[in-house]
Amino acid sequence: MSFAKIISFLFLTSVFFLPYVRMGIPFGLYSFSLSDVALLASSLLVFLRFVSGGFTIPMKKGFKWFAIVQCLFMVLLLFSAFGASSLYKCAIAFVPHLYALLLTIVFGYCYSARGQIFLTAIRRVLMWSLIVSVVPLIMFIAGLPMNLFLHNVSPRYVFLCRNPNQYAFFVAISTAIYLMISISAGDKNNGKLFLVFALAFFAGLFAASRAAFVYLAIIGLSFSVYWIREVYRIIMRFSSVRQRYVFSILVLGAVAAGSFFSYTGINCLQKRCGMIYRALSVVENIRQGSIGGNTDISIEKGLEQFRKHPVLGIGFGNFHEFYYTYEVHNTYISLLAETGIIGFSGFAILVIFLLARLRKVRAGRLERGMFLMFFMGYLLISIPHYMLRERWVWLYFLVITALSCPLKKNKESIPGA
Repeated sequence: MSFAKIISFLFLTSVFFLPYVRMGIPFGLYSFSLSDVALLASSLLVFLRFVSGGFTIPMKKGFKWFAIVQCLFMVLLLFSAFGASSLYKCAIAFVPHLYALLLTIVFGYCYSARGQIFLTAIRRVLMWSLIVSVVPLIMFIAGLPMNLFLHNVSPRYVFLCRNPNQYAFFVAISTAIYLMISISAGDKNNGKLFLVFALAFFAGLFAASRAAFVYLAIIGLSFSVYWIREVYRIIMRFSSVRQRYVFSILVLGAVAAGSFFSYTGINCLQKRCGMIYRALSVVENIRQGSIGGNTDISIEKGLEQFRKHPVLGIGFGNFHEFYYTYEVHNTYISLLAETGIIGFSGFAILVIFLLARLRKVRAGRLERGMFLMFFMGYLLISIPHYMLRERWVWLYFLVITALSCPLKKNKESIPGA
């Protein structure tokens, strides 16, 4: 087994266990997980490979630039330490960003060494991770005993990931990654793509995260446009006009029936399951122009601190020093409150870099538009939640970078992929 295969296998192991960690922080309240072990082991092997002079495969420029942007972001965040009341909390807040940098190094090495095969393996690993993660929910719905899984009596806590919001975001981001890799690779198995999305939507709905529900809806609408185009292409392949009409009627009938049963099923489940009602309540939140609960309070407190400390903020990770009950449930306000305009500018540079990379993705105009909608969805769900701690978000950024600098397909395969 080659060195690149071993590193790739460890990295894929880390990806598979992503939904089963809290926030990927191996300090304080957050336990050291299997995902942490696999990522650190793969990083160590890459470092040893580099030190021994065996790093013969150059990393693609896109990943080098992404690593530079990450480092610049962390440097700008570091300025907030001058206004921090607790340097320890500031240091802890940097840990997810250091993990994200390790992700970039290992991902860049594996992609440069293995090419499209590595992306295909990531797609399959994410699919199996999603399938395994919903097994407890299926058991719960079937009425089977759940003593090994349940953290609470609510189905919202059935999943192996302890925080349902984090799990829902993993589902949503993983679905976006799966669709992007599949479509950019020219995978025409629309049935499989639809089943993966349906499974993700089912899991996200029961996790009862309103923001993740919005993101999955955006993915669904974008994918529907792509699917309509593919159906149109199939229709145009028929030689006779009659065949085209018959096939079109069958497709429209299937869509109408699917929409009816989906609407009826969700309404039925909504009456029986409060968690689905919670997820769908996002529509009312949008009408009111309010997120509700502690989220609104934390945003108000965050803006208050930003007005007092607009340049350097109150210190990265130090918001609890001022309001120990709340965390700012907003990526933008959290960065402004804790790191000021200087730290927030690093995030702005990151977003601009990713938008530029999305323009370079080698795909059709419709596909690029769909990928852009996925990214806009990420920016949208960052409004009610702080997302930069989540490791799968950085994995999503890396997939965007990889698709913008594609390699030739490698004939080798990764074990277990």
